[in-house]
Amino acid sequence: MKRILVMLMMVCITQFFSSCKNKSKEQLAIEASTIYLKKNMNDPSSYESIEWHSFEPTFGSYEYSREGSEYLKKIKKFERQVDSIGKLIKQQSNNDVLKINYKLGAEYVERMYDTILSKSDTMKPNVLVGYSIKHKMRGKNSYGALVLNDMKFYLDTNFVVLNSENAN
Repeated sequence: MKRILVMLMMVCITQFFSSCKNKSKEQLAIEASTIYLKKNMNDPSSYESIEWHSFEPTFGSYEYSREGSEYLKKIKKFERQVDSIGKLIKQQSNNDVLKINYKLGAEYVERMYDTILSKSDTMKPNVLVGYSIKHKMRGKNSYGALVLNDMKFYLDTNFVVLNSENAN
């Protein structure tokens, strides 16, 4: 009898751990989106899930992939630096070093954009870049009023939330 109980316990434990590993892609998206929501809500304790729906793979080009979006962030940061050099040039019109740096920076930004476009062109049009899922939920806004929201989350292929928006 003890052997049967021990065997049953082993089967139950094995089943429990194997079910934890084999989460569906939709379940992973829901978990990541819930964590993202709770980190970014005005009042996380007021969060009330109503419905998850419209889980879909997202296909796109390079600039929407994780690598492409990181590259775009770097370009934007560098662009701001180039713009600040441009402002300094306007203030100090006789500074040739600043003018050269500005020209080199502008050329570099242009080359970076060209790289993204060329990678976009070489990438297949139906490359999986992530997933999207919609979620109807209730939570308090910044004024403390309980509001109903329909949110759409965009996740990369590793189920990290990249962006969220109102789905209305």
